[in-house]
Amino acid sequence: MTWPDGYAADAFCDVIKRGLAIHLPNQEPIDLLKVSHHGSKGNTDKSLVDVLRCKRYLISTSGKTHKHPDHALIERLVAPRNEPEIIFNYAQGWPGKWQNILSNWPSFEVRYPEGENKFVDVSL
Repeated sequence: MTWPDGYAADAFCDVIKRGLAIHLPNQEPIDLLKVSHHGSKGNTDKSLVDVLRCKRYLISTSGKTHKHPDHALIERLVAPRNEPEIIFNYAQGWPGKWQNILSNWPSFEVRYPEGENKFVDVSL
């Protein structure tokens, strides 16, 4: 049994890790993680990123109220990975700032809705 794609909703890291350890102790890397709580730094810690070994992340937020995703969360996602892909549902506002990757950061790819599209196609 595997967990090829993860949809973390508002789950906390320890709950996800405990569930995986019990039910899927030999879990292969997952293909896509819908990051929990709109990319809040408090809900996706480094140990969860290390356990999941994912290279594609979906972040659903406009960033309007709480300025998510947090800078620290994006740093956690890209630091240990080989050019991960981060998919956002908004191109403008707070999420749009990730179009300009910092020069001293590891490289990563970002995807946003294009043109008048209000969605991003994601293959699983």
